[in-house]
Amino acid sequence: MKTSITELITVILQHLESQPGRRISDPVLRQWLSNKGYSRRDIETALRIMRPANAGPEERGPGRVRHLSKWESLRMHPDVRSALARLDLYEMLDPFTREMVLERLQQLEGEVALDDLDSVLSWAFSRTHDCESLQTLYTIFDGASETLH
Repeated sequence: MKTSITELITVILQHLESQPGRRISDPVLRQWLSNKGYSRRDIETALRIMRPANAGPEERGPGRVRHLSKWESLRMHPDVRSALARLDLYEMLDPFTREMVLERLQQLEGEVALDDLDSVLSWAFSRTHDCESLQTLYTIFDGASETLH
């Protein structure tokens, strides 16, 4: 790498540290570097090197469904399995919460019914989620397929 570009990266990093609100994509930063005498080509090269590889827009596909083990699926009523799959597809459950809910369901005796899932999800969600998330959760329990997030 050219010495001028490594020097330019150092200048950019020092400038960003001195002004915490600034971002790499800020057009004022480009203007400031041009006024300091750096060429436009060197500025663009340095900023491209500094930009993380995943800085583009995040592409999100449909939610990922966790496949249940045979033992887990045999203990659950089909309605419970479909409600969990819908929650996964709507991305209502993050991986930690999903595993916490499944662990809690496995502690119950007998076949896990929809009421059991309701109580466990209320226990897991009510402390940390807003009203809209809880309303979506309840419409999923009702089996409404038109629920969009």
